[in-house]
Amino acid sequence: MVTGDPGSGKSTLGRDLAQALHVPYLSRDDVRWGLRASAGLWTNDRLTPAQRADAVEAFLQLVEKAADLGISAVLEFIVFRDRPESLERLMAVADCVVVLATATDGPGRADRRDLADPLLNRRSVLAALGHPSVESYIEGPGREIVRSRMVSSFELPTLTVQTDDGYVPSLEHVVDWVIDRMHDHTR
Repeated sequence: MVTGDPGSGKSTLGRDLAQALHVPYLSRDDVRWGLRASAGLWTNDRLTPAQRADAVEAFLQLVEKAADLGISAVLEFIVFRDRPESLERLMAVADCVVVLATATDGPGRADRRDLADPLLNRRSVLAALGHPSVESYIEGPGREIVRSRMVSSFELPTLTVQTDDGYVPSLEHVVDWVIDRMHDHTR
């Protein structure tokens, strides 16, 4: 599981790690956007945006199904203090380790990412999300809610990766660490 603050680089790290390990990458954020797309995000119709809880439930069901099929994956996921059962569900179906992405300018990086996002810069998408501009979307309470409620300390093997300029430790080290931890689970 790759986790971290908004803008910490967890998506990029998760995708790179999944590619290096030759396993699927599953992201709760991607699931939420998928729910939004299915609800009409790309049309001019106003939609009822998928709630975080709906996206978490759909994500957990996808992970449970993948595990049931014997598929290992890299998961991008944030565990909230008030919802420890989500981590318990993941641990019930898989051997879990945590890669914690960190960046010194996570909030600034998240702002720059969203300002440059071509989908978020579409008027119809912003209207469907209930925002007049990308700046309004960025200034909403979502990121602060995530930062204030997320778990960043786990009783699982955890490796912290600094993502400011590449990866420290290196992606090769992260891959080795994950494989070694999975090896430990099978002994």
